[in-house]
Amino acid sequence: MNGRERQLGISIGTLVVGIVLWYVYDSIASSLDKQASAVSTASDKLEEKQKQLKIAQRAVKRLREYEGKSLPADGELARSLYQTWLLQSLEKAGLRDLKLNVVGVRNRADSSQLHTFNIGCRGNLQQFTQFMHDLYSVDRLQRVRRLSVKPVADTKDLDIGFAIEAISLKGADHTDRLNDKPTKRLQQADLAEYERVIVGRNLFAPANRAPKIASVGSQTGYPSQSLRFGVKADDPDKLDQVTYKLAEGAPPGAKIDPKSGDFSWTPKEKGQFTATVIATDNGLPARSDTRVIKIAVTDPPPPPKVEPVKKKLDFDDAKYTFVTAILDIGGTWEVWLTVRTSGTVHKLHEGEKVNIGSIEGKITKVDASMVEIETPEQRIQVALGDNLLQNVSKPTGL
Repeated sequence: MNGRERQLGISIGTLVVGIVLWYVYDSIASSLDKQASAVSTASDKLEEKQKQLKIAQRAVKRLREYEGKSLPADGELARSLYQTWLLQSLEKAGLRDLKLNVVGVRNRADSSQLHTFNIGCRGNLQQFTQFMHDLYSVDRLQRVRRLSVKPVADTKDLDIGFAIEAISLKGADHTDRLNDKPTKRLQQADLAEYERVIVGRNLFAPANRAPKIASVGSQTGYPSQSLRFGVKADDPDKLDQVTYKLAEGAPPGAKIDPKSGDFSWTPKEKGQFTATVIATDNGLPARSDTRVIKIAVTDPPPPPKVEPVKKKLDFDDAKYTFVTAILDIGGTWEVWLTVRTSGTVHKLHEGEKVNIGSIEGKITKVDASMVEIETPEQRIQVALGDNLLQNVSKPTGL
């Protein structure tokens, strides 16, 4: 074999080997592609199954959560319990003229029951806000389906109508009571914050104006004696009602009537005191006014001097009593006062008492021609032969 034949043989051999290698590679690559495709398909199916499993797990978890929030599965019991709770919550909020109608139960395809309650009532925005806060503070399967609010003319009330829906699930956790677990879906911290946001706007009336307490002057009291005075506040909003209370720091034992504003206190000791009165209306939101009242507790003043009241006689014996004799008996003057209506003769000396008719006193001076009688009101000089009321009197002390 010459060189050309050898070279040709080598080339043909190389070509055959290449063809064989390419065939082997193609077979292996085709097999690997099929395996990769099968793996990819299996992986996709596995991923889909995992997704479905996760969805099912979430659904089961959600169902378990719903069963914890559900009304009891027994529809009749659920309606009774929920209706009782509604009435108690409405009354607790202060809503009045309650009308509650149970529409009935609607069975759903998912084996649940839908309970619908129609409610009508009357009250103010603050009361309704409190009820709604109570409703949404409990984690139950419930919702307000319909709501209408209408102001009542010439009052501070609202006519309120709404419908509430609640659900019973077949696998409910609670079989004989309602779930009362607090909810986490409320945005605000407490009822007061909702009242500030909702009630503070009061969409159904003009802005509330504060009452004004009329001026109350300083007061004076006495130990162990009751002190009373009235506090009055005028409210520019005529439909508002005003209540009164004492702020902290009032004298111990002091009270004020919340409706009338009548203040009462019996001090125990002398001193200077203050009482702060707060008058608050029932507007939305409520407004207040305060007034600081100064109270001085001192010794009581002395009782007023009571002048004796001279009794007015229908028939005055003094007018008919005469000085009939003035005698010197052993150096002592003796006066004879004769009451002509009775014939009685009073024989008296200086310093002795006289009590005849309207004349009550004593004889202070006697001489040969006259007698002087002093009473609490006046001094009377009566001449011999005159009656006790005849002569002009002189004021006491002259």
